[in-house]
Amino acid sequence: MADDDLKRLRAARGQSKAAITRMMAFKATAEAASSSDADPLLYQQKNDRLEKTFQEYKELNLEISLLDPADSERVEDFEEKYDLLKSFYAGVVNKALDASTSSVSPQPSFSSPGGCNASPFRLPPINLKVFAGEVEQRAAALESLGERTPSGRRSSLVASSVKVAKPLKSGINKCAFAGAAASPA
Repeated sequence: MADDDLKRLRAARGQSKAAITRMMAFKATAEAASSSDADPLLYQQKNDRLEKTFQEYKELNLEISLLDPADSERVEDFEEKYDLLKSFYAGVVNKALDASTSSVSPQPSFSSPGGCNASPFRLPPINLKVFAGEVEQRAAALESLGERTPSGRRSSLVASSVKVAKPLKSGINKCAFAGAAASPA
């Protein structure tokens, strides 16, 4: 019974090795073509399949080594092919992403507090009206944006001594303020 299991496991391992060999042949063909318009989704899919195949190979090797400790499989060869393919797929995907983002004007890279970089995708610009009026007008503009505390009072940004017009009921007003804000009294 153990011999049948061992034969089945070795046959499955052979299928994993054959899949990696086919991926190496694809890599050689792709490198020879050196196409600049490589589909990054195809290479991402191949990378996912490579991951799955490598995981299956490792599991099969473990089972085989439990049944036959003298198994003579050269795991290093398989791992070397895996590393070459992994590097190749990542390079193609990164090159395609770089090419797609280089056509867009370069954006500054921002880091979040966790240290991760912001997404390289560009959002459409938001055009805001710029306000550069007097303090009273600024207070009115803030009031029209609904700057109130949970208790219903004005925000500390708006001095209580400044009289402001009633906010417009036409929805959210969007504007940006120019110049320095007045310090609270």
